[in-house]
Order: sequence, then structure tokens, then C-alpha cells
Amino acid sequence: AGSAIGADDAPAVVMEFSDYLCPHCRSFNAMSGKLLRQNYAGTGSLKWISFDFPLWPESWAPAMAAQCAKRQGKYYEMKDLLFARVDSWGQEGNPNGKFVDYARDLGLDAGAFESCVDNQETLAEVQATRAYGESLGVRSTPTIIFNGEPFALAGADYGYGVIEEQIKLVSAGGGE
Repeated sequence: AGSAIGADDAPAVVMEFSDYLCPHCRSFNAMSGKLLRQNYAGTGSLKWISFDFPLWPESWAPAMAAQCAKRQGKYYEMKDLLFARVDSWGQEGNPNGKFVDYARDLGLDAGAFESCVDNQETLAEVQATRAYGESLGVRSTPTIIFNGEPFALAGADYGYGVIEEQIKLVSAGGGE
């Protein structure tokens, strides 16, 4: 149900649950999330799985937009754009028009994207992702689960240092 980046057999697996209207999720994605994915997902030591977990009625449209970008191979690019431009679309009653523009910016097939964002099947995918999070006990965002254990995001860097430390630890054969 999630969107994964990194090696399937990586010793460190991070599951991230986020809501596009959550300011803490935005900060986490802009700093720690993006940097950890850039620095470790390509090394074989980290598998990062993002799950959209809409908490508010207005959070479903961007989660569906991210799913539709995923179908065209650009989930993380859309995720970053949605967070970066939340001030632009966050107040819109129906932000799908803006999301189609973002899809164009990312070089996606805008027609396919547009029909996808209005699709019941896409809604069902987001509902399944949210239900999966609930089954793991996720109640708020951002929630990080590191190798099956809930992980507290503390500190000024939103957990970059502590998550990095855990990645290095399990990659070296230590840890849980």
C-alpha cells in the first residue's frame, strides 16, 4: 500500500505515515525525510516506505494526487511538491486543478493523472493505506516506525541524527 524507495533486503526499514496538511510532516519531509532518502536509500542500507495517512477531510485530495503520481513513477517528486506548495493549494475548495498543473510540471501524462484523481479506485487505495496505518496503531502524523518499532521524532532536526544512527547501527550488524 505504501510507496517504497531503496533495497528490499535493506537492514533498516523506515515506515513513514504523513498527512499533507500537517506542518510537522512538512518540516520532517523537507529536512530529515528527504535527506535520509537521498543519503541512504541508494546505498542498500535503507528501505523507506511512505504511507499517506489523511487526518482531515481536506487531506484526501493531495493523498489521491500522490497515488496518481505514483502510478506514473513520480510519487516522491509529487510528495515533495505537495508539501512545498501547501500554501498555494491548502486553501482551495477543490485543489485538483492545481495538482494537475503540478503533474504537468513533473512531466506526467496530465490526462491520465486527471482521470485518476477523481477515481473511486484511487480513493480506495488511500483508504487502504490509512486502514493499514490504523492497524499498526498510527493515530497522528508524522509517525515513523523503524524496523517495526514506533520511533519518537525529537530534536531540532526532526530526528535525522537519531534515525541515521539507527541505520548505521543495524547496517553494521548491531541493534535489534
